[in-house]
Amino acid sequence: MRFPASRKKFDGIASQRREFPDFSLAELIYPSNLEVLAHAHDQANFCIAIEGGCTEIYGRKIREYRPFTLNFLPPHQTHSLKSLSVGMRAFSIEIAPQWLERMREYSLNVENSVHCSGGILIQLLMRLYHEFKNLDEASPLAVEGLTLEMLAEVSRLQIINKESSPPYWLKQARDIIHEQFSIHLSLDPIAREVGVHPVHLARMFRKHYRCTVGEYVRRMRVENACRKMVTTQTPLIEIALASGFSDQSHFTRIFKRLKGLTPAEYRAEFNAR
Repeated sequence: MRFPASRKKFDGIASQRREFPDFSLAELIYPSNLEVLAHAHDQANFCIAIEGGCTEIYGRKIREYRPFTLNFLPPHQTHSLKSLSVGMRAFSIEIAPQWLERMREYSLNVENSVHCSGGILIQLLMRLYHEFKNLDEASPLAVEGLTLEMLAEVSRLQIINKESSPPYWLKQARDIIHEQFSIHLSLDPIAREVGVHPVHLARMFRKHYRCTVGEYVRRMRVENACRKMVTTQTPLIEIALASGFSDQSHFTRIFKRLKGLTPAEYRAEFNAR
């Protein structure tokens, strides 16, 4: 299936949509092998892959969407998409232009796209998705607050990206964490492996990745658990142990702190669609 560049909508098929005065939220279904040719959106938007994925061409970059990969795209920036053979289910929010103007009034930078697969933006957008699925009288205020937090985080990431890139040894340290997040990790062996002092590793990690090593590991464990919960029927206790949690109560406590609901509630919410 192929959509031409002249097509008015590039959102996939909206299985559910919620409209607010300045925001439009939608859960979107992209059929398998769908090609959407080069196009631009009139409004800035955040989009996160929930299931499946796609390949995006943005400028000279080829970016991959997999479950819990997020993208912020400012208005009038051209990209194209092709969904995977399994298609993609995604959640997006479009933002009215006046909110970007308000950001600029405070000298915040929201002019560039952000593409990421972890961190604060993912947590905020998943909290927004929870609001989307559980609307009440407080939801308009919650949607506005969470969206503003996400725009502020986009600006912070622009500043970080303009600073010097992380040193090679710090990237090595992060790679070690990615490979071993499900086992017990401590700073000393990681620091020894990359040839720096543990205190220097901790300081530089927080500077470049905006969280401690421990916080980063917990986020990775939770995101790994999220992927398994929505793509498999594996029991929660097995997911907890495989993701590096000591037991299910530890898993539930950390998960609820980061996601705002328990693992059982999270799985039930995704299965209820």
